[in-house]
This record gives sequence, C-alpha cells and structure tokens, in this order.
Amino acid sequence: TTNLYVGNLHPSVTEEILCKEFGVFGPIASVKIMWPRTPEEKQRGRNCGFVNMWNREDAMKAKDAKADEELIGLEMKIGWGKCLPKPDQPIYVHDPKPPAVREMRDMRVQHPKDPDQKALIDKLATYVAREGPDFERIVIQRESENPDFDFLWEPTSREGIYYKWKVYSLAQSDSEFEWRRSPFQMFVGGLMW
Repeated sequence: TTNLYVGNLHPSVTEEILCKEFGVFGPIASVKIMWPRTPEEKQRGRNCGFVNMWNREDAMKAKDAKADEELIGLEMKIGWGKCLPKPDQPIYVHDPKPPAVREMRDMRVQHPKDPDQKALIDKLATYVAREGPDFERIVIQRESENPDFDFLWEPTSREGIYYKWKVYSLAQSDSEFEWRRSPFQMFVGGLMW
C-alpha cells in the first residue's frame, strides 16, 4: 500500500495542509480527512485522515519522517491504511519553484455517465455548498451503507472528482447550469481544474 493513516490531527488541519506537509516527499494520489460524525468524536478534539502517496518509496519516507511530528500542537500518529486505487495523475505535486514558473497540471472533470447519479450528486453538492461540511458529515454518516453515495468515499473516481468540483464550483457562486470555463486551482500548488 501507499496509503498512510494519519491520526491525532488537530481539528483545524485541512486536506490542503496535509498536501503541503506530505507533498514534499513525493506526489500525492488522494487526501481525505475523516471529519467527526458523532458528538463524542467531536468532543475528542482531534481527527484522523489518509494521505495516499503516489509510490511506496515516497510513502515510506513520509511515514518515517512524520511519525510523532507535531502539527498544530498535536503529535501525528502515522500508520499504513488500506490500498486504494489511484487517479490517472496525482492531485498534488510539490514544486519549490515560484507559481509564475510552475508548470500547471490539469484535472479533467467529466459528468457521471448515469443521469440519476448525476442528479443525486448535483442535489447533494447544492446542499453541501450552501450548508457546509457539517451537513456533508451528516449525509456521510447516514448513507454509509448506501452504494449510491460511494463517490463520497471514492474521491478519485469519475463521480468523486465531479462531486468535489461541483461543490467547489457552487461554493464559488457558480450556478447549477452556468459555471466558469477558465481553469482554476482549489488551493495553491494544486491541480488546475
């Protein structure tokens, strides 16, 4: 596996922060923070997540270097996670060059093939963009056994990529049927969408 479990994360740690922390060891295939679902989990004051590195050698370097390293006041606990599929290209590649000279990479967004699946994703993305991550957490908890919502756990699938883009697009004031056509980055150093 190239997937690293990252435990004992401060609640303010985001996927972008994990990309920057682990990206220096090599390209990253996917990143996911497991946001707390229950009041008990929220009360703990720490989260966990997964950083799926592009190759095993980089994952081993990152695991060794980051084990017990402090991030925003808490020592990270690093282990191995289950093997996950990878997208066609990494979602994050660290590049020390300034952004002006950095070669941009592209993430291609495609509509889901199944129109019912697209309608479900569009509806959920609309609510998540409006209500925020707490609403998404409730849906994740409630629909954890529902295969129609697999895209929430498969961020590199066609549907997962579309969902992530759709939420971001709507959160940036695009409409359901009209959106910007020029490429953009969700975060500095990330892919061009």
